Amino acid sequence: MKRTIWIFIAVFAVAWAGCRKEKSISDVVSKTLSACRVIDEFSDSSFVPRRVVCIDANQDHFYCTDYSAGYFVLDKDFNLIKRVGIVGQGPADFLGSAHFYMQNDSLYIWNDGKQAIQLFVNDKHEKQIAMPKGLSFSPNTRFFVENQQIYHSVRGDTLPVVAFDENSIKKTYLCRFTSQDDVNFKLHSARHIIKAKNGFYVIGSALPIFQKYDFDGKLLETYNMEKLPEIRQQLQWMKSQEKVPNAHFTMCQDVFYDEGKLFLLAATNIHQDYWCNTVYVFDVAENIEHIATLKLGSGRAYGSFCVKSDTLLAHNMMDASLDVYNIKSSK
Repeated sequence: MKRTIWIFIAVFAVAWAGCRKEKSISDVVSKTLSACRVIDEFSDSSFVPRRVVCIDANQDHFYCTDYSAGYFVLDKDFNLIKRVGIVGQGPADFLGSAHFYMQNDSLYIWNDGKQAIQLFVNDKHEKQIAMPKGLSFSPNTRFFVENQQIYHSVRGDTLPVVAFDENSIKKTYLCRFTSQDDVNFKLHSARHIIKAKNGFYVIGSALPIFQKYDFDGKLLETYNMEKLPEIRQQLQWMKSQEKVPNAHFTMCQDVFYDEGKLFLLAATNIHQDYWCNTVYVFDVAENIEHIATLKLGSGRAYGSFCVKSDTLLAHNMMDASLDVYNIKSSK
């Protein structure tokens, strides 16, 4: 009898702990934000670029790529400080500046046309890092650097993430394919790779993949993205559409990590009606927990963003503006 009671208590405790971990939909904060500032022109009379692929914050500055010509830097009040890089074939020149990763005073930026990473230190060009040969790198996803190793998403038959040194010689394949991956649709397997405090997150660009790994590639946690309403609706719509090997829809446009929280910008295209202004917020300090859904109400389609404390800075693709949101405000 006593043994039966203890078994019951143990089962109840496990079930109760599981309930504590998982918030119900009604517990998730949901709010629509209005931009507190919209920037479409800078003090030098130049306009915000039509294509800003990546944004990040470093101390009191915001860094943004201008796909047509390098990157530019804003101060904490979003005033233009400087532009770095020009179009060209030279060692420090760009043929499409895309995603980048900042580490202290170093900026690693993907040069699309050269299929290489340009390293800038204190905004001065240091060197060009060639990508390892024979690999198909995903061009529109975030990557990071840890212990002088560059972690990047690849599309192929090996594993979905590769880590390589700045000499592009030593490389290690990491992470796992999932049941969502299909060898016949390799372009669909692109992933954002986001560094966090004790590991990194792998988030599918076109597939509902959300995983946490340590820096050695050991899987620590998996999150079911079908819990997210827009993702679930988009997946249901996509099941009714024919898959094409050389094209895919980007459901996760961008992701960002800040102070124990991960932010995911989701897109939908149901019945060809495109929207990309929903940001899911996750508390990832311990486990992956969806805590808030933010609707960026001043724009229909955003392409990149970053978060610094209570400020969210996002590039409005349709209006060619940088929209500033206070994520603590509500409506």
